Amino acid sequence: MTTKPFRHICIFSLLASLLVGSAHAQERPPIPKVTIIPIQAPARPAGVQEMTLLEVLALGKAQNPQIQIAGEQVEQARATYLQAKSQKNPQLVLNNKTTIQPGRSINTDGLFENRRPANFPSRFTILDPVTDQFQLSLQKLLTTFGRVENEIAAAFLQIDVEAANADVTILDLNYSIKQAFFDKLKADAKVEVSRLNLSVANQNLDDTDALFEQGIMSRYDMIQSEIEVTRSVERLAQNLTLVDQAAANLNNVVAERAFLVQPVRPVPLEVDPEVETDQLTTFALANRPEIALLEANRAVADKLLDAARSQSNPELVLAANYQTAFGQSLAPVNVPSITLTIQWAIYDGGLRKAKVLQAESVLREISAGETQLVNNIVAQIQTLWLDLEQTRFNVATAQQQLKASIEYYDMAQRRYVNGLATTLEVSDALRNLINARTALVEAEFNRDLSFARLEQALGRDVPNRHLTTNFLTSTNAQETTSP
Repeated sequence: MTTKPFRHICIFSLLASLLVGSAHAQERPPIPKVTIIPIQAPARPAGVQEMTLLEVLALGKAQNPQIQIAGEQVEQARATYLQAKSQKNPQLVLNNKTTIQPGRSINTDGLFENRRPANFPSRFTILDPVTDQFQLSLQKLLTTFGRVENEIAAAFLQIDVEAANADVTILDLNYSIKQAFFDKLKADAKVEVSRLNLSVANQNLDDTDALFEQGIMSRYDMIQSEIEVTRSVERLAQNLTLVDQAAANLNNVVAERAFLVQPVRPVPLEVDPEVETDQLTTFALANRPEIALLEANRAVADKLLDAARSQSNPELVLAANYQTAFGQSLAPVNVPSITLTIQWAIYDGGLRKAKVLQAESVLREISAGETQLVNNIVAQIQTLWLDLEQTRFNVATAQQQLKASIEYYDMAQRRYVNGLATTLEVSDALRNLINARTALVEAEFNRDLSFARLEQALGRDVPNRHLTTNFLTSTNAQETTSP
């Protein structure tokens, strides 16, 4: 692949050869030598691979870190649910308490009126100075009458929230990939236009050179023609730089480093005249992942509100215990037991009330956000639909302008060759032709980008880039993809 310094050398060499070969050297000022400072070209991928829009979208979804991050957030939500669920699972708890205190004993002398029995101790130790108490307890939380149960349900519904967030991330990434895809195609098209414009400018320079040798045109006409060639070379160099920038951006979006992605122009987009904004709005409200995300957040908030209202409810725990104590002579050892414990906070210091107020506020916030989201979607659809219609008009206008510019340039060129027009008239016609070609490229790819924005607003890709009323009313439209 040609590196940037070498490409710039070729451009300047081309300009120099055009300027030198278009007229006699003795009739023109010498062309200064251009010194090119060597610049190390950045490391680029080894090869180029042509890919369709569907292939680029699939590559981006498979490799872009944003998708991986969204997937990990879903997994984190699953882990959080398992954590919440574990509160209802049996737990085996081991407790050990070591106590150091003064030893206690009793005197047995007063127990006997006559003579103490042989070998009977004079004192009994009833409490050793160091005692160890061990308890092994198998506990099962039976119920909290709603608090833990609703927290578990909320954690489970949070998985849907993160999945909806992942859908939003995918939708945004889809548009970013399409934007980079069409930007690269537009940059390539501008290069082709620049090459064509340079060819026309070179032809005009050759014609002027021939007339100059015949004495029909003056040195002034030669300078004007050379200026147009210089401008064309400059535009070509700028557009070649834009190609490199667009290619780097596209590879960055799809996270590809092994090769350069070369987009293949997709099929032309089509929009049926029967499509109306009401159909678009209804489709968007039914398919936008932000709507699903909002509903999932509402479900989580409902469960958290129920959990807050159950904050002070009783807690019932069943436990199977085994207890032993060492060093305490008169304490029982190796004692199994079963306990049923109920704990009820009669007064929690206002904790329940505060949590309920917070949960109710979250629900009201979600309701307000829903109204705002629906309004934004409706306005967005209307704006983008009008923008798409405007781009259709812009393409048609640009096509007419290009057709007129080509005809105008041909007429000016014939008049110029026959000595009926000046160089200024030809230069003006050439600039109009260049601007018309560039405007058509801009209009065509602006239409593609406008359609991509509309697809993002709809929440689904349009199959085969053909927007129909049948697609907008189909119940399984969410399963379709665009090429």
